[in-house]
Amino acid sequence: MATIWSVSPGSGTSDAEVIVTARSDESLRAVVHRMAETGRTRIPVVDPANASRLVGLVSLKDLSKARVRHLEEERRRDACCPSGASSRSLAS
Repeated sequence: MATIWSVSPGSGTSDAEVIVTARSDESLRAVVHRMAETGRTRIPVVDPANASRLVGLVSLKDLSKARVRHLEEERRRDACCPSGASSRSLAS
């Protein structure tokens, strides 16, 4: 589950800034959903055992790159083994 902190800004105003984080053990799907829900394009990633320990930052650009890489792997796999071919028909 994500950590959501409310931090009062240093300027002395009463409006609090919400800091939305992801844990390093969360799926990218969960992080994408959180980004969409909150409108964030970057989310700090924290250690699941210690939410105050920053371990990284995930951005919308990072997620896009991961998706493109995944689609390219699927295309290569499909080119190698068409979906209509089963392992039994390949062995024949």
